[in-house]
Amino acid sequence: MKSYSCVVFAIFLLLLCGCGGGSSSTSGTVAVTVSPTSGTIATGTSMQFTNTVQNTSNTSVIWRVNGVAGGSAAFGTISGSGLYTAPSVVPTVPNITVTAVAAADSSKSADASVTIALPISVSPSSVSVVAAQNVQFTASVTFSTNTGVNWLVNGVTGGNSSTGTIDSNGLYTAPNSVPAPNKVTVTAVSKADGSRNALATVTITPAAIVISPTDALLSAGAQQAYTATVLSSAVKPVWKVMCASTQPGDCGSITSDGTYTAPPGPPLHGVVTIEANLSDGSGSNGNVTATIQFGNATLAGRYVFSTADEVGHAVPSQTGTIVFDGSGNISGGLFDTADKPGAPTSVTGGTYQVGSDGRGTAAVQTTSGPFNLQFALSSHTKGFVVRTDSTANQAAGTLELQQIIPGTSALNGAHVLSVSGFTTSASAVRFAEAGSILTSNTGAITGGSIDLNKNLTLQANSVSAGSFTQPSIDGRGTLTFSSASSTQTFAYYLIDNAHARIVAVDGSDAVGELFRQAQGSVSSLSLRGRYAFLVNGTMNGDPFGVAGVFALDGSTSVTDQLFDGLAQTVFDFNPGSYSVTDPTTGRTTATWTANSGTKIQYVMYPRSDGGLAMLESDGLYQASGVALPQTSSVGNFLVTQGGFALHLRGSSFATPLIAERYTGQIRYSSSSALVATVDGASVSQGSAFTLNLTNLNTTRQRYVFGTASDVATLAGKVTIMYRINDDEVFAIESNENRTLTGILQRQF
Repeated sequence: MKSYSCVVFAIFLLLLCGCGGGSSSTSGTVAVTVSPTSGTIATGTSMQFTNTVQNTSNTSVIWRVNGVAGGSAAFGTISGSGLYTAPSVVPTVPNITVTAVAAADSSKSADASVTIALPISVSPSSVSVVAAQNVQFTASVTFSTNTGVNWLVNGVTGGNSSTGTIDSNGLYTAPNSVPAPNKVTVTAVSKADGSRNALATVTITPAAIVISPTDALLSAGAQQAYTATVLSSAVKPVWKVMCASTQPGDCGSITSDGTYTAPPGPPLHGVVTIEANLSDGSGSNGNVTATIQFGNATLAGRYVFSTADEVGHAVPSQTGTIVFDGSGNISGGLFDTADKPGAPTSVTGGTYQVGSDGRGTAAVQTTSGPFNLQFALSSHTKGFVVRTDSTANQAAGTLELQQIIPGTSALNGAHVLSVSGFTTSASAVRFAEAGSILTSNTGAITGGSIDLNKNLTLQANSVSAGSFTQPSIDGRGTLTFSSASSTQTFAYYLIDNAHARIVAVDGSDAVGELFRQAQGSVSSLSLRGRYAFLVNGTMNGDPFGVAGVFALDGSTSVTDQLFDGLAQTVFDFNPGSYSVTDPTTGRTTATWTANSGTKIQYVMYPRSDGGLAMLESDGLYQASGVALPQTSSVGNFLVTQGGFALHLRGSSFATPLIAERYTGQIRYSSSSALVATVDGASVSQGSAFTLNLTNLNTTRQRYVFGTASDVATLAGKVTIMYRINDDEVFAIESNENRTLTGILQRQF
């Protein structure tokens, strides 16, 4: 038995040795760690990693770089002993991962993060700096524990005054003037190994031209001296002025020595930019802004004015000229008054004052006595006026700069005539007329067509004969023409060669205008597009006004009518019709039926500015006015910063009628509000009211406002506006107490 037991034990030992040869034993979960766990290494250098494997007798590992056993040329290699050698070029992604995987259990591993960097680098590597200004550079050394560097500029330690200097901390100071070439090199050289360095490129740009003053608030025509310096040294730049306007002179002017003269009125948006540049490039362009306001210099030159009392016929109509000297004085002029046919009256002097918002007053001296005006200017060339003499009914109208091209025959060709007023009869019957007169350069009126609405009866007649005189130095002339209705004589005052204001000098009390017509015959296709319109007059002796929009389709249809008047809004989606009845004069008739069932008819004559002179011909109202192309069909004029000159006129429904005339400025306040400052007979000068937007029809550009004011006549009303274009808006206020119509014209 003993020998058998020994044999069995021996076999057991042999089996045990055969099963365990070359294997490892474990006692728990295998764990792997790597040291160091992170580091930064320069390209081409090596870094030793060590590993620890626990809970197994097999402590060997497999080394990987970014998941590749042994690594690669792109991301670096690693030996079996953990010696990592970085690649010679920094990878696109400079952060790589070194991994030790346990041989005993491949699911167990440990990672180390390695950043590959240049041996030495400079930050920023490229930069632009203004002359005499500083930029801070930093150097990073990764190949040595000695991280110190020496700084050079274009190879010169510390640099010099022509290319710039750099201190031991890497603070570079650009030279005072731009070198040629304007790029220099900043170099960081390692103190540990002088063969290792890094470069940065510096682009040197000219120092800015500093203009003084930096901003200015200037009245129209005022002068301001500007100076320019570069690095505190005076320079003589080339000066330039710019603004949003495109018309010559709107931005003002500046001399070579920097003396700026403001324009006669604010340009678009009210701001000009003063720019300075140096032709040799030694300074970068500088600019400042100046805000321009209205002032006495805004009124400078000969202006045509025209006023009428369209309500009570108490103040005779006037049309003529006033000469403003730009300094607050009136030096001359000439005008005709409807109740004094014959020789015109001379303006002998006077004074005026224009406020910063374009509102102002004038005291005019004449050979027949003084009269006073209040006005609101929209620009150097346009404004609205109200007579402020002591009378129950005030006259209102326009003020426009006379700009005649010398040596031209102003009335040669076809002209649209639009007139309204009162007859010479004792009852002073209200009438309105529109038409076209054909003139020749010999002073003859050779034909035309006139439509007269008198006492709600339309008379359509041909012009049989007539004549006119050539304009004087004041732009004044006379014209007479005859039709089956009557013979009429007017004095005209040219505004320019396409436009004139006229006043009756035959005993009637009427004013109007002449507007040149485009050459050639007129067809329905000529009249195509959307129009904003405004007409006013009387209905049974009471004031009447309508504002709205309509469209002509270029064929026969009037479409998309929308208008406000007589305390009502009329939508008419049923097409009307129109027809050109006389291609020579452009006489056109238009008819549509309002949603109340009322048939509305107009006679229209096309003007060269694209507008249509309108005369109501349906016998319902004694009304005339104008339609202008609505060039803006989308958008909101309220979001455009700036001011508008305001003109509203009409009367309250009282017995007798009480005229109301307002001029003023209305300004953008917020996305839904306007703030107005107005003058008028029934309110204190400079009264304020706010218009809050309550409804907006963007397709037809119709705006509805509620008004708030401390002034009883302005508070609690509804004002409706129709946008014509970016610079003009028709307005109407029509309720049970009064009717006011008018226009807003952009100031800036």
